[in-house]
Amino acid sequence: MSIPNIEQIEKQLSQYGVAVGSSTGLNKLRDGSLSYSGEGFADVSRHHVYDLSPNNGFAAATFGGQKVRFDIMPGMFSKVEQARLEIVITEKAGTTGIHLPVPYLVEKVEVSCGDLNPIQITNSDWFYVKHCLYNDETNASLLSFNRQNMTTAAFAGESVVTASSTNYYYLQLSSNLVNKVNAQSLNKPVYVTVTFASSITVSGSATFELTSTRLRLLCVKNDKRNNEIVSYLNSAPLRMPYIETPIIEWTGTLTAGGAQEIPMQVDGFASGVVVMIRASKSATNAAIRTFSSLSNTTTDVQGTLDILDPSKLSILGDAPFTGQYIRSTHALYSGIQSSFTRLVPVYPIWFGHDAPGAIGSGQMKGVHSFQGQHYLVVRPGSSFSTGTYTITVMFLQHHLAHQKNGGITKVF
Repeated sequence: MSIPNIEQIEKQLSQYGVAVGSSTGLNKLRDGSLSYSGEGFADVSRHHVYDLSPNNGFAAATFGGQKVRFDIMPGMFSKVEQARLEIVITEKAGTTGIHLPVPYLVEKVEVSCGDLNPIQITNSDWFYVKHCLYNDETNASLLSFNRQNMTTAAFAGESVVTASSTNYYYLQLSSNLVNKVNAQSLNKPVYVTVTFASSITVSGSATFELTSTRLRLLCVKNDKRNNEIVSYLNSAPLRMPYIETPIIEWTGTLTAGGAQEIPMQVDGFASGVVVMIRASKSATNAAIRTFSSLSNTTTDVQGTLDILDPSKLSILGDAPFTGQYIRSTHALYSGIQSSFTRLVPVYPIWFGHDAPGAIGSGQMKGVHSFQGQHYLVVRPGSSFSTGTYTITVMFLQHHLAHQKNGGITKVF
């Protein structure tokens, strides 16, 4: 599939819309396609919750990389506003233990339509790092009642699970393509395939069973304008901008004060990249959510990151970014109002002023075109502990899909 240039993207995604019907909440763009305005529903619509059970022979079992599929069938409901995965875990060995926080209970989520070839894939690192996009009040709500098995104090602090207890969690699937689907005009099913982690125990001898799971969808029902909305959806494509989170990984020696250049080849347009440094990613389950700072100091002022284009010129400006700048001033200028990056040594580098809006809507609000090989330059500070590390670079990559002719197709 060819990658369009930025002029083509601007033409497709930056057109002015006009309303196509009273209280439909739809805009018709200049090319004839439709988009949701987010307005026009308030006086005649209502929320409705749908709970989907697994549709591929799910049975309770110890965590072992299970794949669970949820089927959204044609005509099942109207526009999805929000999706969340609900997870029930039971301790089966009659002893205490600690398991991973909720974002790392799931390896990946895939969305497809008509077949099982994924249109969108998002992964566990994204489920964790996306907490930097929520403000502190939202994070406090999401993490309340231990629903994420971590605290806002450090976005870790997993609770001890008592012997033989049953525990209820959920994973918010924000930025997921499902949140844009309107099943009223589909004639093909949409599949949401969840791959759970192979092992989740952090400490103790407890045995953790994936007892049950379901997909809860919060939808908008517009009974008064339903026929009108369906008519428009059947007459023109509904554009669905969204993101994916491809990653590259590098493992090798990082030296205090020395520069390491890591090649990156991921073609496409990205709102940002997130750099994560781990001393180990597989020695224990706890290692997957244990990150190393560039400086190995609380101030994080020594180490730097830079991104070079194919000509090895910096795309960030005159000087590399220090870890402290990325986690504080840069985050603030990018629209981040969360203490996540201050508390957790991960490094999101944004290319626009409204990172939460860009990721939440899928619309491009400042991007870099990663055409051709780029390079990440990692220079740890003088206090960094020299050794072997795994560096994960996650790209927040923009795509466009159309809901048309009864299905969903990827445009780019």
